[in-house]
Amino acid sequence: MGDSLRLVKRAIETEGSIGVKLYPPMGFAPYGNAGVSVWQGKPGLPPAASEPGFGKRLDSAMEAIFRYCLNNDVPVMAHTNHSNGPNDDFMNLAGSAYWAIALEKFKGLRVSFGHFGDTDVEDDGTRTREFLKLFSSQPGSNGSAAFADSGFYAGVLLNQGRMRDALAKLYAASANHILRERLMYGSDWTMILSQENVERYLSAFMDVMRKVEALQPDARIRQTTLSNAFFGGNAVDFLGLAKGRPNRQRVEAFYSKHGVPAPDWMAKIDS
Repeated sequence: MGDSLRLVKRAIETEGSIGVKLYPPMGFAPYGNAGVSVWQGKPGLPPAASEPGFGKRLDSAMEAIFRYCLNNDVPVMAHTNHSNGPNDDFMNLAGSAYWAIALEKFKGLRVSFGHFGDTDVEDDGTRTREFLKLFSSQPGSNGSAAFADSGFYAGVLLNQGRMRDALAKLYAASANHILRERLMYGSDWTMILSQENVERYLSAFMDVMRKVEALQPDARIRQTTLSNAFFGGNAVDFLGLAKGRPNRQRVEAFYSKHGVPAPDWMAKIDS
């Protein structure tokens, strides 16, 4: 982890990067690895993975990165969907149970649950509801800085009615309506290209959010609408890009060092 952490520090502190991405399905839990033995007998792993203390070493590495992120107000984005791991045992490491352990130990960690546990939330959403339980509106408590993004919800292209109902239920189920200021838009970059009519993804999602708003017309988040929070405002908060935040200051220093004019997004945020 030493070389990897040094790379992260350099990227954050001097190279203009603004966060850390984790991919637990590749074989590590965010925390709680010491009680796991899923690496035993798995092909393609180094010999060290079969040693008794391997899980404990993983926890030490995770603690180092999480402490750094906590101390420097660095956001963490993590893949939480049950997908894209080399085997099912590894994919389970992305689950909410391990994140509950991590958030208990690293209170105040700013993390976004990528895909919110399930890209098919309109069909089932069980994993999503488990992650929703980790959110808290109490400063300094477990999950006090937990966020989530939609990854890519193909349902907005295939069945807007079901997506509207699924999202409305999630917003309603969150304690103190905390999800209104923690859920963010996502497209998962090229992954959404597997869907037909992909060029409509953003506009279709906007249509869905307008329908969700119609079910709760009085919802206001930071003096703006539910849609504005979902499509931008919440991400500004999660990424720490508002003026005066450490991440914003690091980005400003990077732009200044390289003679880059202040970009339009800064002016938009500041206005």
